Amino acid sequence: MSGLKSIELQVALPRTQTAGKIQDQLQQRGNNAQAYLAKDRLRTDEVKRKNIAKTEKTSHKRIHKDDSGSGSKEKQKESGEHPYKGNQIDLFK
Repeated sequence: MSGLKSIELQVALPRTQTAGKIQDQLQQRGNNAQAYLAKDRLRTDEVKRKNIAKTEKTSHKRIHKDDSGSGSKEKQKESGEHPYKGNQIDLFK
């Protein structure tokens, strides 16, 4: 035989069974953590996609609003007074 006595086998076999159970639990824990991370990643990707879609919609609205009113803004700038021209008179001798 392998050189182990029957008493040694009685002690060794239960320990290998518990070691196998512990190893299986550790592997399942790793698998569960990996599945959780994958699910969380999908959720964050979906949130980012929705945010990008919202910002694209709002930016398109801004562009359309700016295009329609751009002429009136230029007219307002022309009619306004210059911030420093005409406020002081420099006299030299």
